[in-house]
Amino acid sequence: MNSKRRKKIEDIISNLEKHKTDLEFIKSKLSEVRHNLDSAKDDVDMILDEETEARDNIPESLQDTERYWESDQAVANMEAVIDDMESIVGDLENAVSTIDDKIDEIETDIIGNLEAAIGA
Repeated sequence: MNSKRRKKIEDIISNLEKHKTDLEFIKSKLSEVRHNLDSAKDDVDMILDEETEARDNIPESLQDTERYWESDQAVANMEAVIDDMESIVGDLENAVSTIDDKIDEIETDIIGNLEAAIGA
């Protein structure tokens, strides 16, 4: 391989290293967001437990009241929030895993093959 093509490949490798660093930063931020959402979900879950217990302790004679209905709605809404947050956390975990796989591909497959092509 001539020096001109070798130089272009070296530049490509250098750019790929920068992109790999960018992906590592994105992965770090997504992991942080996932952790924060998971923590918020845990907080909502604790409130849900408290509200469920409060609703369940409303005497049967008051279970046809607005107070019971509002508590029951709050429980249903928080259950939906927890389900949604769990889904988002799972999606973020999958995204982080995919990014991690792609970082490995860039490093091992792409850069490795380019280095082999120029004999580095």
